[in-house]
Amino acid sequence: MTLGLGTAITKSNLNNKFLTAIFDGTNDFITVPDDDALSYTSSTGFGISFWINLNGIVSHGIITKNDEYNFYVRTITTGTQKIQFEFSVLDASESKLKLGFLSFEPEEYGTIINQWVHINGEYTTTTQARLFVNNVFGSAASQADFVDIENTTNDLLIGKAESQLLGGGDTTDVLSGAMTNLCFYSGTLTLTERTDIFNAGVSGNFTDHANNSLIAYYPLTSDLNDISGNNHHGSSATGQSPIFDLV
Repeated sequence: MTLGLGTAITKSNLNNKFLTAIFDGTNDFITVPDDDALSYTSSTGFGISFWINLNGIVSHGIITKNDEYNFYVRTITTGTQKIQFEFSVLDASESKLKLGFLSFEPEEYGTIINQWVHINGEYTTTTQARLFVNNVFGSAASQADFVDIENTTNDLLIGKAESQLLGGGDTTDVLSGAMTNLCFYSGTLTLTERTDIFNAGVSGNFTDHANNSLIAYYPLTSDLNDISGNNHHGSSATGQSPIFDLV
């Protein structure tokens, strides 16, 4: 279903099983060929919204367009062990980044592991990287001399991301778990829009927003196709495609 602003909705039962893309944690990922529409600057800002269900207390690579933006779930073992969700925006020529992040303590792991979690990352027209986990706003960090995100020729990867950024090498991690309802926007979501997406639950689809344009939409329930009408379809090499099963 497609729900717009002002639609009366109730939160879905997140225990209902439905088909979604399941990534095996070893080599499953999706490649979307580079396109200028998937590269952004602060002139418009952008947002990326999706639901994930993580298997295990390990680091997870979620989404990357190398040297542009990156979603990653990091296990931090120094001091009190934490799980940290991260959304990074990179200025490759300046070797600087902006980061939105939110950390969870061990007593909170039951709310984010083997559970559907909504993620929204956005880059604003004021060059801020912001991250929301289950509609809760995280913290932000910024390196001095960051100018703006840049347009590279790198492909978009779904189910894989960089664990080290800005000269840290090509160390990547993959996603172990499931993902669904992945949307890329030009422009950022309003508070009302973001709240509506979260309240609709994991099976509620939103593609009609007043303040931004839908660039790509991957339901990830049966194939790797973009159904936004913009034809940013994904593909996987033999042996690397996620399976579609009930979660």
